[in-house]
Amino acid sequence: DYGPPVGRAYHRYGFTDWLTAGWRAEGDPHHLSLGLLADIGTPLGQIEMALAGITFAIPVDEVIDVMGEIGREMDVRYRETAGGGLAATPTGRRLAKERLYQIKRSDG
Repeated sequence: DYGPPVGRAYHRYGFTDWLTAGWRAEGDPHHLSLGLLADIGTPLGQIEMALAGITFAIPVDEVIDVMGEIGREMDVRYRETAGGGLAATPTGRRLAKERLYQIKRSDG
């Protein structure tokens, strides 16, 4: 049993080729979560951040510490970074080279 249906809505606006911001809302008839979004493109990948009015039992600094520890201990083949995961596929490598070429051209 999956429970009641859940809805999700969001809007994003690209301010530059490296910054996108927006809002999101999700929930069911009894719960609603609203928040802001920001995506920042970097030469090594994309960073997505979301803010919401949710209180978690575990403080964010503890979550970040544990995630960093797990990431350092994880075999590089399984990381979703520039050295592993989808980035290590032939298409991922080709896209990374194309993006670096674009960045070099725009800097030069």
